[in-house]
Amino acid sequence: MKRIFSACLAVLLCCGAAVTPAWASSSSFSDITDTSVAEAAETLRLLGIVQGSDDGLFHPGDVLTRASFCKMAILADDRGSEAGLQKGRVIFSDVTADNWALGYINAAASGTSPLVRGSGDGSFRPDSAVTYGQAAAILMRLLGYGDSDVAAGVNWYDGYLSLADSIGLTDGVTAGGGDIITRGQAAILFENLLYATPKDASSVFLETTLGGSVVSDVVLLSATDTTVKISGATYQSERSDLKRLKGYTVDLYLNSSGHVIAARSSESATGTSKTVTVSEFEATYVKLTDGTSISVNSSTEFWEDSTETTYADVYLDLTAGATITFYFDADGTVERMTLLDDGDTVKNGYLTALTGSNPFSSLTGSDTFTILKNGVTASRSDLRIYDVGSYNVNTQVLTVSDEKITGVLESASPSVQSASTITVLGHAFSVLSCATDSIASCSVGDAITLLLDSDNQVAGVVPASTVSTKALGLVTEVSYPTVTVTLISGIKVTGTATAGSSYINALQGKLATVTSTEKGYLSVYQATGKGAAFTGDWKVADATLGSLKVSSGAEVYERVGDSKLYDVGLDQVTVKTISADDISYVGLDYAGRVNLLILENVTGDCYTYGLLDYTKGTTSDDISPDLNSTVTVENSSSSNSTLITGMDLGKKDGLPVGIVGQVYANSDGHNRMEDIIFLTAVTKVNRSAFSDDTVTVNGVDYPISENVQCYNADSETWFSSLTAARAYAKTLTVYYDKPASEGGKIRLVVAGTLDS
Repeated sequence: MKRIFSACLAVLLCCGAAVTPAWASSSSFSDITDTSVAEAAETLRLLGIVQGSDDGLFHPGDVLTRASFCKMAILADDRGSEAGLQKGRVIFSDVTADNWALGYINAAASGTSPLVRGSGDGSFRPDSAVTYGQAAAILMRLLGYGDSDVAAGVNWYDGYLSLADSIGLTDGVTAGGGDIITRGQAAILFENLLYATPKDASSVFLETTLGGSVVSDVVLLSATDTTVKISGATYQSERSDLKRLKGYTVDLYLNSSGHVIAARSSESATGTSKTVTVSEFEATYVKLTDGTSISVNSSTEFWEDSTETTYADVYLDLTAGATITFYFDADGTVERMTLLDDGDTVKNGYLTALTGSNPFSSLTGSDTFTILKNGVTASRSDLRIYDVGSYNVNTQVLTVSDEKITGVLESASPSVQSASTITVLGHAFSVLSCATDSIASCSVGDAITLLLDSDNQVAGVVPASTVSTKALGLVTEVSYPTVTVTLISGIKVTGTATAGSSYINALQGKLATVTSTEKGYLSVYQATGKGAAFTGDWKVADATLGSLKVSSGAEVYERVGDSKLYDVGLDQVTVKTISADDISYVGLDYAGRVNLLILENVTGDCYTYGLLDYTKGTTSDDISPDLNSTVTVENSSSSNSTLITGMDLGKKDGLPVGIVGQVYANSDGHNRMEDIIFLTAVTKVNRSAFSDDTVTVNGVDYPISENVQCYNADSETWFSSLTAARAYAKTLTVYYDKPASEGGKIRLVVAGTLDS
């Protein structure tokens, strides 16, 4: 989330809950309590069709005279200027020169297709209350319909009412044809007129008659009192109450000047929204600061500022403490999420001392806030010296990070005295304003420790002699003497290796620690042991690793042999107990809890699953003819890697498999396949055996992978979702990687029969 204000202090801080936006329509008329009437009256006011009474009120419950209705109809027809020209004659005996509405009534009664007709005695009865049937007939005539277009009925207006109902003109109004309507009901009818399509037209009345325009099916990203922002455009707005529709798909209605006068969303009528602070983002759910969770589909639409993507594309990059608005459909399913720039005020700082009951009081101001530390709800007793705090003033959430990186200050831009970026370990870090003073006291070449916020921005620096740390990561590239290490945090650091070529080359794909004591150089050493000392297995449900407690916010990574590290997430570990032999590294947080686990091929989630696509290599070497053969996996993704292999898989081509590659490439730039799994099939599984995240197979509940692939063997295409596959076929074939008791999951679902 973008920060428009950053106050950096060497202090301590805390946070609170998000505010849900108001949903009631606002109106210029204070006496309207019905939201539908308020919306209609405000739109009509902006178009100049209605005004308030002399007292500034609308009086929605009062009756409307036939004269007043004629005036509204003429103004809605954009013929207001005709009223002055029509004052010089008398058409109806009871509408004479002294009647204020003479011009409007005469205009309505004139032309080749008059809107109104008088009584048989030549009168009009201008002061009589207009009825529902009369109003509908006049508005239908504005849309170009006449007597020849409507069916005959018991009453003259029955045909008009029937046709009006069919085109939505009477939506929101319930009355009999002879009933007198109120000013509020009339406002709703006229608003419906704006959005109705005239006879033989392709655009709505607002466009065809009033010169307005409609921008359809867009997501309203933000709104102020004077502007409305959608993807790719910002409009001037006459409405100050559209913030309530932020994040919804809407139709924008513009007047002839191109200004927004209304926004309508069918979603708002049936759905709900909820704005909350999120403490943890996982592939299939988010956890809130109050401990509850919201289920999310990977394909859920996600908006940040003006960019649309899916939740699957962004959840790994979202940080604890983010404020998200969820939009639910009528069934309670999340259909959209937004992380929008609302001009949130965020103050940043770091702690140099633990004083008082609220060390971050200079940031928070008050004692009413929520603390998230390293993605987990925390208390003030969890704060430590050199913790970095980011306090969102609007949501009252204090996000605390204790991430640190030690190295040599290699450069600062534009200068050390006013740095916006600094380079350490070969990586350029963005600098928050609160770090400016501490950086200014340094010189290029100094050994320093960066104090990072949850977005890996520098909030402060301290001498490495005061506090230091060794960064942990995977050696992902070696072109000696240059070495690149991808840290657990995702940061890539690059520099000249201080160790010899044979040692560094052997580190490729290995877990290593990184430090630096000289500009441009990295000291990279293989991580020894398993990190923190522990004995015993990981009891997942008990959240214990031997005698150690596993944090609810623990990060879980996994690899297969020399593959890269995969962020599998704590929620994706389905096996009950994980042997200590399958845990390659353990990290602890400030409280001695396990906050990092690196597993060795436990969950199966490192593999890419689908149908094997094997291409036999060609070489003149008769000893190993398949040395340059390649494999990839065909599934719903269009960006799967192609790996090289020495295995002869020609007879396996097209079979359901999972493959995983090595993290480093060979001299030709290709990654070698590390491992392949051939999936096990269970046929004739009824679609009723599926629930949201499991399927019952031979009496055993198998978890369904969050990335399950679904294939239509009949059409040789991929389904967009499991729901689509279940809708297509009553029975399906499911494929799993290993027994459920060993952590296996359903990886592939097939409708129809695969070619053998």
